[in-house]
Amino acid sequence: MKTLVIHSTLTEQDHDISGTSVAEMHMRDDDLKICSFQDVIKLDGTIESLIQYNPKRVDNWIYKEDYERLRNNSRHIAYVGGVVNGFTNNTICAKQEETLKIYVKYMKLRHPDLEVLGYSDVSGYESEGFNVSSFIKEL
Repeated sequence: MKTLVIHSTLTEQDHDISGTSVAEMHMRDDDLKICSFQDVIKLDGTIESLIQYNPKRVDNWIYKEDYERLRNNSRHIAYVGGVVNGFTNNTICAKQEETLKIYVKYMKLRHPDLEVLGYSDVSGYESEGFNVSSFIKEL
C-alpha cells in the first residue's frame, strides 16, 4: 500500500450514520459497484469496517480523478460528518480525531513509506473541510 486517503462521509454534522448506510449512499450517489471506503470512523470514535480487514488488501480506487495513481495501491477511510447546514466543513470531533491519529500511526508503522492525503488532494475538489496535511504534520 502506498497511499492512505482520508475522506469525510459528506453527511451533516452530528448525524450519526452507520457504515452500511454510508456504503449504500456512496455506491448509489456515485454509481459504483463497491464502496471505496475500507473503514468509517463514527462519531463515538469507533471504527466500522465496511470490508473485512486484510492487511494485504488495498482498495481498488475507482474514481476517475486520480485513478491510475491510486488504483490497487491505496486504502480509503472516512469520518462521519463533513457538512454543516449543507456546506462542507471540518466537523471531525475529538473522539474521531483521536481514532484517526491511532489509525494513521498504525498504518504508517505497517507501511513506512505511506503517503497520507485528503480526498481533496487526489480529486481536485475541496470536499472534506478537514485539513489533512496540517493533521499529519501534528502527528
